[in-house]
Amino acid sequence: MAIDSVKTAQGPRLNNLRLVLRARPSIHPLIYAASNDVCVYGACDYRLEEKMIQTEVNKNPAVTIFYDGGCPMCDAEITLYKKMDTSQCMHFIDITDPSADMPPDLDKKTALSRFHVLTRDKRLLSGVLAFSEVWKQFPRWRWAGSVASQPVIREILEVGYKVFLKYFRPFMAYFIRGLRKGVSSTSTSP
Repeated sequence: MAIDSVKTAQGPRLNNLRLVLRARPSIHPLIYAASNDVCVYGACDYRLEEKMIQTEVNKNPAVTIFYDGGCPMCDAEITLYKKMDTSQCMHFIDITDPSADMPPDLDKKTALSRFHVLTRDKRLLSGVLAFSEVWKQFPRWRWAGSVASQPVIREILEVGYKVFLKYFRPFMAYFIRGLRKGVSSTSTSP
């Protein structure tokens, strides 16, 4: 087994993440083991590294997002966040899953009522503060997260969010469900 070097990366998103650096062999394939997985250099080593990095990040994510997987609008938003999370600094928990790991100070009814995020330093945020914390994780949205977390703007946005939750969310969820049913029924017909 040949591993050229093991380095520890430092930085705001790489908290002591171990990076294994390998040299491409000239004749024989490099075989290495990590996390009880054995992989031949080439086809699957990058997927193994991604798995190792994801496991390391999930131990201490920048934010843990609690979302309603039964809400089609929430699910669409979380799908967007997952695609944008290229640095893999977020952990997503569907609170409709019976095995969901909830923090002790957040019950399921409260979690379903509005958007919640648990930060790395164990602060539980909800509403506009939770959204702004998520947006700060995306380089292109950082400005929006900073603006939304300002006290006056946050209060204005929080009023808008409460109105949205009470009046528009039920209608939009019903509308999106209808669209999805329409798409699935037309795609299965000959």
